Amino acid sequence: MSLERQVRSKIAGKRDTDADKQAQEWIEAVLGEKFPAGVPYEDVLRDGVILCRLMNTLQPGIIKKFNSTGAQFKMMENINIFQNAAKKYGVNDLDVFQTVDLWEKKDIGQVTTTIFALGRTVSFIVNSKYLMLKCLINLSSITSLYFTLFNY
Repeated sequence: MSLERQVRSKIAGKRDTDADKQAQEWIEAVLGEKFPAGVPYEDVLRDGVILCRLMNTLQPGIIKKFNSTGAQFKMMENINIFQNAAKKYGVNDLDVFQTVDLWEKKDIGQVTTTIFALGRTVSFIVNSKYLMLKCLINLSSITSLYFTLFNY
């Protein structure tokens, strides 16, 4: 067996199809639409269009323009656009897959890891905003109480 086959076999052995399914379901929930029936997860993501739409759903306008059709290099460009947007959104560089991981299907597990990292970042941002809002409400209540007590 060639070295490349051994590496591919090892990577395929590390792939967690349950995690892929969870990542797919999360993307579908965020976008509000199902992936095409019968099309493998990695094939749906491969042109980068869904990934770019995902980022624009999470933060409208984070991606100004992406390619919905075109040559292979345009589709690979979409993947790169997604990667840059994910980093800008707050995903750690180390958690972002390499373009070949998806385009050449070399490590779909790493693509899934990136989707999970994006989900954690979304959760952190939402929780931070919630805590900030809660603090503002508490501050507002304290200020209101202060003005009531001291007749301001």
